[in-house]
Amino acid sequence: MPRRLTTLLLLLACLLPAASEPMELLVETYPPGASMRDQFGNELGRSGNPTTLDWSRAKGTLQLELSLENHKTVVRSLS
Repeated sequence: MPRRLTTLLLLLACLLPAASEPMELLVETYPPGASMRDQFGNELGRSGNPTTLDWSRAKGTLQLELSLENHKTVVRSLS
């Protein structure tokens, strides 16, 4: 049975920017090292490392899929 992956999302900018500009995002998971993908399947890196995204509220909701072997996949939305 897959175990649960605990997540903590830290936006290093308080809100998603209104205009398209780089945004830094830090996702922490326990256990660490989860793979991160957006809703389009683009690889965004691993949890525990800051990731720079070119995203804005005008583009809609950003969905992050976090996965780690032997753990349930977790999806988090930012809007």
